[in-house]
Amino acid sequence: MSLAAILLVTIGYTTYLTVFCRSQLNPRLDENDPETLPRLASYLNREQYGSEDIISQIFHRKADFWGYQVREMYVRDFGWQFIGRTRDTAHQRDTFQFQGLWGLPFLVGLAGMWHHFRNDPRRAFAVLVLFLMTGLAIIVYLNQPLGQPRERDYSYVGSFFEFAIWIGIGAYALMQSALAQKRAKTFYVVFAIALLIFAVPIKMLAHNYHSHDRSGNYAAHDYAHNVLQTCGPTAIIFGYDDVAVYGAKASPVLD
Repeated sequence: MSLAAILLVTIGYTTYLTVFCRSQLNPRLDENDPETLPRLASYLNREQYGSEDIISQIFHRKADFWGYQVREMYVRDFGWQFIGRTRDTAHQRDTFQFQGLWGLPFLVGLAGMWHHFRNDPRRAFAVLVLFLMTGLAIIVYLNQPLGQPRERDYSYVGSFFEFAIWIGIGAYALMQSALAQKRAKTFYVVFAIALLIFAVPIKMLAHNYHSHDRSGNYAAHDYAHNVLQTCGPTAIIFGYDDVAVYGAKASPVLD
């Protein structure tokens, strides 16, 4: 197991070789020039951003820990995924909202957690540790200051994935419980199917589809086309937050 873990970590770090190899070609954008092993190590350690004492990071909070960092930045995002989310902008920052999902994914997840700990406590504890380390521990480590420019739900996606595991286990447990009923078995099976197939996933689709539908949305295409059309034949475009360099001759691709 230890050798397998070391092998997987090694394979994961080999992806950084692309940065090292690319820097050898001296591209126009070559941030920190990581073409030697010491400079590559500096690049990977993010030394260009400075450092902060880990003790200070943990115990000197940059914003209210519970009210902002936990409740507003994590619990609210967790609720949007599994409890519900209102479309009323005046109440978007409310921690708990039940519109759309009615809290059903959350309840199924709780059922899955209970079933998991009851039948396989060791693996359930492992999932719980991952859930906390990718949720609460990330909150403590990031120490986000008040006034984030955008939602930071991607910071906690690991925690949401762990809870989704319990939702899957909960769905299995509810169906198994329905099939095990001796009396009114058909009723329980129908109820379980209605809950797991219609009430949860279809309700989630119906509630979220309008905000995720991108049909007819050509904003990215049109924006890129308009920018490229203003450039001369030998112009160079530096994309925001992007190391790629594009020549204006690429514009016909978008026609």
